[in-house]
Amino acid sequence: MPLRWLWLTTMLVMAVGMGFAQTARISAIVRVVEFQRSGTTQWLAGKVGTSLENGDRVRTGKRSYAEVTFADRSVVKLNELSELTVHSVAAGKQEMELHQGSLWARFVKGSRVCSKSLPPLLERST
Repeated sequence: MPLRWLWLTTMLVMAVGMGFAQTARISAIVRVVEFQRSGTTQWLAGKVGTSLENGDRVRTGKRSYAEVTFADRSVVKLNELSELTVHSVAAGKQEMELHQGSLWARFVKGSRVCSKSLPPLLERST
């Protein structure tokens, strides 16, 4: 019986360690970065390690930069004067909307970025 519990505990630790948790985090900040929780109007100062959930927004100020890393190690780098809503943080199925500005991203297969300012043919999915 103890061997079975050891095996289950080991599998759980491995699952958490492999990033199966459905979250995204602000992983780098330069200068002014703010975030807004879904359903609120208040912008808060972003900090490295801030957890982002479905519907949360991130924005950067002038000469500012933010990096968001997802559980599956996908990365979005938000350039200055940019604003992004993270619609889904699910591993391999990230979905976000760029409201203004620009970004660079490295996704695993299954992610999607859209922007109201881009024609539909330029929207990117992996």
